[in-house]
Amino acid sequence: MQKQGIVKSGASEPIWTGAGLDQIDDDGLYVLDSYDALINLETTRHFVKRIFTEPVFMYRNTDIRFALPKDAKHLTPPHQDHFFIRQTDRFRTAWIPLMNIQKEVGGLMIHRALPNTSDRIRLSLDARYQPLSEPRSWQAEKTIAELRQYRRRVREISLAEDASEDQFKLS
Repeated sequence: MQKQGIVKSGASEPIWTGAGLDQIDDDGLYVLDSYDALINLETTRHFVKRIFTEPVFMYRNTDIRFALPKDAKHLTPPHQDHFFIRQTDRFRTAWIPLMNIQKEVGGLMIHRALPNTSDRIRLSLDARYQPLSEPRSWQAEKTIAELRQYRRRVREISLAEDASEDQFKLS
């Protein structure tokens, strides 16, 4: 994010430069090994296994979250993840802060984001786990980078078959 000018260069915390959300290209973040290593630590896996009391499957599509200061437009509203993960209700989402999260940075209350009223970008991960024995979707087996590539390919094929660009716009 420093290389993109999103956070101040050389700062020990992610101090926001004022750049907009549309200026963030997070594709480079999803190819880093560091966040994957964190959620795959033996201590992390052991902790999650104790929650389920059986072997676990870790979703490969961990989300990297960043919340810009004073950005009420992109707050995560109250929701339930089960709407998106329908194969089992025995999954758990682990919210992992990647920095000290003081009140003004706006933490997570179950289950929505609080406003970030600080001068820092809030950085965190959403990792999902479920018992290995439970059914899961094909998307759970893919990384965010792989899912994005899949979506790009679907779009490319669809547009070649005369689909409208409007069909791919987020509402």
